[in-house]
Amino acid sequence: MPRHVFRWLRALQQISSRWLVARSGLFDAKYYLEEYPDVAAAGMVPSEHYCKFGWREGRRPGPMVHTDYVSAGPIGRHFARFNPIIIWLLLGRWVGWSLTWPQLRGWTLSTPHIQADIAFVLHTTTRTGAPICALRLARWMRRKDYADPIFILLADGALLPEIWNEFPCLPLFAMPKSQRRSCLQATLPRTRVVYLNSLASLRAWQWLDWYRGGLVLHVHESAASIDQYASDLTAIALAGPRTIAVNESCKAPLTQMLGQAPDIVPPAIEFTQQHLKGSPPTARKIVVGCGTMSLRKGADLFCQVAAQLLEKFDDEVEFRWLGGVGDVDMKGLLKRYGISRHVKLMGEVSDPLPYLATASLFMLPSRDDPFPLVAMEAASCGVPVVCFDVLTDGVGTWISRGAGDIIPAFDICAMADSIIQFLIDPVRLASAGTFASKAAEQFDIDKIGDRIGRIIDQVVEESVAC
Repeated sequence: MPRHVFRWLRALQQISSRWLVARSGLFDAKYYLEEYPDVAAAGMVPSEHYCKFGWREGRRPGPMVHTDYVSAGPIGRHFARFNPIIIWLLLGRWVGWSLTWPQLRGWTLSTPHIQADIAFVLHTTTRTGAPICALRLARWMRRKDYADPIFILLADGALLPEIWNEFPCLPLFAMPKSQRRSCLQATLPRTRVVYLNSLASLRAWQWLDWYRGGLVLHVHESAASIDQYASDLTAIALAGPRTIAVNESCKAPLTQMLGQAPDIVPPAIEFTQQHLKGSPPTARKIVVGCGTMSLRKGADLFCQVAAQLLEKFDDEVEFRWLGGVGDVDMKGLLKRYGISRHVKLMGEVSDPLPYLATASLFMLPSRDDPFPLVAMEAASCGVPVVCFDVLTDGVGTWISRGAGDIIPAFDICAMADSIIQFLIDPVRLASAGTFASKAAEQFDIDKIGDRIGRIIDQVVEESVAC
């Protein structure tokens, strides 16, 4: 085909795509410019930017539109390389695909009148550590009649239905930025405490800087990531938030930026509700890893360790990875190493406990992980944990006492050898599992909740005194 014809067809496609998107009723140009100021700075027409770049980058075309629902259906994955609004117009609407979270379909942008004692600000509702911790803490507060929580949500995710069904929610992600400040001012004046549940949630401070009640900042991030939030920490420092961090390495940088040392409180698990460890369904040993398939979580290192170990143990050992896709192509790596048959990619699961309860060992290959919940959940099931020494300041504080093994950073051979030594020694494996289960008790939500509750009480007293 001549080049000029190809260019003409390409231009026609872009024009028709913009026309369809603009008239779909799903694209909100004003919202798009407010949400993504870089588009306005570039001087691009919003619908043009969305059609060329936005949908590929996962940008939201409107406040109530969740385009991931296009690919969530049984055949939707086949259209992942196409503009989701176009696919919805041509196919999705006729087969009943919705582009709105079910929880939000009856929700309006009118300011809700909600009374609560404490407002949890969540930067995301994905099924990850910080949101899960906030949900557990809120449930503990309600169970103990300690407080009546509300959730302020800055983004949607797989945990949204659970939070929405249990607690009052204010989904800021579903309204234009220009309305967020006034909505919060109408909703939160009588709220005793605003609980910013991560450094990433600090972006909400631009709509909350008027707030004069108690303020708690819970830092779930690692020390290595604090610098990227320097401007947000500077903005909130004058408000004097009481800070909680999950490990000691965060103490020095947070003290320097905020002028006061944080309280060190680890994340919480629901220990009393954990599954009891049972015997694996087969004689095969099972090694489990968990997390997004990313470099940070060490998904590539998991594959390398599996390849090393499977050279010595073929059908005797099976590896399983729990977690969604990320920046590591685990499927490709396993194929390259020739071990696809022995490593199962289970995908994202709503509850990892059934998988952890049947594991022989939990491998935590993370490069950076401040205090991963899943390691404590594995321990609570009586499963030993092995990790690299870059995590010594977090989970390493209790793994090193007999709950597993700590390996020199990213030494693949040493990690494989350590796992082998556990698997060939049932007595050592059982002993480490027993210690792991006892160590995990200290992280039960009743104990961690009491510690955080005392901190919140102090914050309330200080805010009243002021």
